[in-house]
Amino acid sequence: MQYKVGMYGGCFNPLHKGHLSCIIKAACMCEELYVVLSCSINRNEIDERIRYRWLYQLTKHIGNVKLIIIRDETYTKEEYTEEASKKDTEYIKKTIGKPIDVVFCG
Repeated sequence: MQYKVGMYGGCFNPLHKGHLSCIIKAACMCEELYVVLSCSINRNEIDERIRYRWLYQLTKHIGNVKLIIIRDETYTKEEYTEEASKKDTEYIKKTIGKPIDVVFCG
């Protein structure tokens, strides 16, 4: 392991094998990996409970993976402003409660 705390985020709409591969690789490089599920209550997305369940079922056997959900109210991804992003970033930092050493993306 190279990092203490890592983060991997996405909409997972839908979750696919590429996401899972990235999550597994990231988990192998971190003591703790936080997977952040980004949802909107106003966009035509797969229900967040279903996406959370997919992530949970596929990662529950990986002892160092924890799931976090963030929600926004925008109708399009373009409406997701820098202000909303800052608010979500602060929420994620507060929820994790320790410095994030690395952010992974797929």
